[in-house]
Amino acid sequence: MNLPKPRAHRTLKAAAVIADAPWRLWCATLFVAALGLRLTALFSLGRDLAFVKYTVAASLLVEGKLTGERVLDFSPLYLELHRLAHLAGLVDLDVLRAIQCVLGAGTCLLVCLIGTNLLGRGVGLLAGSLAALSGDMVLYDQVLEPEALLVFLSALA
Repeated sequence: MNLPKPRAHRTLKAAAVIADAPWRLWCATLFVAALGLRLTALFSLGRDLAFVKYTVAASLLVEGKLTGERVLDFSPLYLELHRLAHLAGLVDLDVLRAIQCVLGAGTCLLVCLIGTNLLGRGVGLLAGSLAALSGDMVLYDQVLEPEALLVFLSALA
């Protein structure tokens, strides 16, 4: 009877894969390529793509003007992160979108590591590359909506 391996064993396997220097170089290359693609899209598409709903809501929340049931219209974690960014002085849309691009590139790296852990390095690299080149994922990283954070946190889980 073949039982699934304990989670600790899979975690050790993933750590051993990451410890391999040439593999780390491939992973770093994937991350940099995914980030480069996203930043290229960021600067070539302009500000028209950014939705400012969360940015405006965060400034209203800081000012105490967003109260009651209106707060329920927003994703709570994403709104809180925008509020903290607003308090830190990060209100420029390009900076917020660039941060989200880093998050999206991190998602591509996580997809690569998940694929590697499940089916091997070739599949992991292919999966990460497909995530990096996915037009939908690049688009989600450009708009200031919670989908990019949701995908990142889901992959991290």
